[in-house]
Amino acid sequence: MLKKLFVLIMAIIIIISCEDDKNITEPISDDMSIVLNSRDQLFPLEVNDYWIYDKYTQSEDTSYHQEYKLEVTRSDTIDNEVWFIMESSLDGVYNNSGKYLLKNDSVYIYAFGWGGPLKELRYIVPKDSIEEIKTTQGGDVSMTITVQKIDTTITTPLYNFDNCYSYSHSGWDNSYTTIIKYGIGKIKMYSSFRYWETGKISNRIYSLVETNLITEP
Repeated sequence: MLKKLFVLIMAIIIIISCEDDKNITEPISDDMSIVLNSRDQLFPLEVNDYWIYDKYTQSEDTSYHQEYKLEVTRSDTIDNEVWFIMESSLDGVYNNSGKYLLKNDSVYIYAFGWGGPLKELRYIVPKDSIEEIKTTQGGDVSMTITVQKIDTTITTPLYNFDNCYSYSHSGWDNSYTTIIKYGIGKIKMYSSFRYWETGKISNRIYSLVETNLITEP
């Protein structure tokens, strides 16, 4: 029941945020071809690639904005495969980092389980309108990611994106959705958490405001 509630909450957040973003700013151009520096990859990964987001946190007690940044800072070769280290920061302060591998338009993360290092599948280019990824979380917990082709426009402060993919998974006390535009990467992210101590729910929306893959003409 709680899992269904979180899925419903995430759907409502996506609808509301798309409407709210229309009042934030206008897209930088009506012609994406003159500002798009994308590469022929589902999720571009090269050293110095970066994405900056407006992170909006909302709960019944508070709401506030922060700057959230993802940046590919270096690469590392493991078992003859090139992994890219992506660091995140919040208002300019280092948050955490992870290793990502792009292979045949599939994106993997580097994780550790009881048996040692693991290559966990996270993102794919779906062939059907809806698909599922059967993977693990930290190597020890099974996880199903629902992948969908989105037939509506995703609005961000930077640009209005069409033909995107969404990747969603949820647990009994949390729910996550990541929206990726092919050639650009993560353009929007949603998460919802229920705190055990209070039972209160905190919702977070990350909207793309800047990336080296899109520049003004």
